[in-house]
Amino acid sequence: FLFVSLNYTNGVQKKYRKITRQIEEMAWVDEHQLFERIYEKRYGSAYAWQPTRTVDEAVIILAIRHLLVEKVNVPAFRYLLIDEVQDYTLAQLGLLIELFPKTHFTLVGDENQAIFNSSTTFADIMRCFDDYHLPIHRYDLRNSYRSSGAITELFKTYAVDQEKIDIVSIRPQGKEPEYRSFRSSEELLKILAEILVSLKGEKAAVITQTEEETQTLQESIKKNSYGLENCQIIPLSLAKGLEFDHVILYPFENDGDEQRRRRQMYTAISRGMKSIVVLERAT
Repeated sequence: FLFVSLNYTNGVQKKYRKITRQIEEMAWVDEHQLFERIYEKRYGSAYAWQPTRTVDEAVIILAIRHLLVEKVNVPAFRYLLIDEVQDYTLAQLGLLIELFPKTHFTLVGDENQAIFNSSTTFADIMRCFDDYHLPIHRYDLRNSYRSSGAITELFKTYAVDQEKIDIVSIRPQGKEPEYRSFRSSEELLKILAEILVSLKGEKAAVITQTEEETQTLQESIKKNSYGLENCQIIPLSLAKGLEFDHVILYPFENDGDEQRRRRQMYTAISRGMKSIVVLERAT
């Protein structure tokens, strides 16, 4: 009788093993459906999922699981530093606050470098923390430790809110910014070659506004067999956060959002440390 009972028990466990595992892993919970219902209840219309999952959609799904299904197990940090905070969305910041409710946050960022569509203003960030009754004490850093004085003065002119910015470079004034214009791709390549010769073997970075421009310029260089080995072509989205001795700034076009273009110029120019050449299309 004992042998039969054990066999029966083992058989039941084996038969329902998948169901048991799903229950343990909360696989029966449909967070996507929960989100759709919450959204429709809040806004009165169905949510349209993006063809490619966005970061915020993933954040919201994780928040639903954390708040309504099962708490996410995270370390009990006392302090948490968020760099480039202007690039975080309110949903991402809200989730971090929920995950670390007893943590002291230090936020570091530059509102003038908010070049992505997901960027958040400092005013909205402060309201977000205020909603959670977490006070923020703001400290403005005014010293530029990377760029020369001349480069610092140039990118300061593109600050969106110039009345509140007074950045001082602690480095020497250095070489003044140079402006070069071109009428054709052939003329552009000649200018790049001249600049690299003048740098006497030092490397330079050409920063473009878009990834497509980077690819086009790289193909043009390859097609015309120009010796630009010391020249790195990189889009602003990847150059952000990096620094280069010498920067060559490809023309930045106004796509209808002048403030965004100013932030892009501010960010791109501030990548340079020693010299900068601003390229312009001749009219």
